[in-house]
Amino acid sequence: MFIIIMPIIIVFIIFFISIDDWYTIKKFGNNYELVIVSRNNNEIEYRIHKKTYNVIRESILEYDFDKRWIIAKSKKYNYPMELMLSDDGNYYYYARPSKPDSVTINYWIIDKSIPINLNDSNTFERIPDEDGFYEIVKSGLAGPLDSLSFIKELEKRKVDLKFSN
Repeated sequence: MFIIIMPIIIVFIIFFISIDDWYTIKKFGNNYELVIVSRNNNEIEYRIHKKTYNVIRESILEYDFDKRWIIAKSKKYNYPMELMLSDDGNYYYYARPSKPDSVTINYWIIDKSIPINLNDSNTFERIPDEDGFYEIVKSGLAGPLDSLSFIKELEKRKVDLKFSN
């Protein structure tokens, strides 16, 4: 009996549980979200009209937010990258699958009050990665910043947020 029921349970788990149940979303407001897949796999995204856009595609360590602002501290693993030429004549970056050269801590400030025009190419910035390039939303985004620049920007913009630690 157990041998017959077990495959049915496995099929149920695989096919009937929504993928949304495998990660957590923290909503910041104004369509910004922190998507948490695991402790080391989370990022900030902008989601509108059932479409998702990258904002901070690094592992978020800490964050805080209010009605207007989001601040974040992230960790980026820096892998050796090589510029490669593909068969179709386009260049792309390739990360060698090895240990990272280094780890960088970055700081970010997002002004949620700045409108995002998805039809404007200046809204996005192309970032090289192991798959070629990906785009991030740059509207309202200050970063990556080092810790001193981050503190200066917080003071300059009069952002009254702090990390919980």
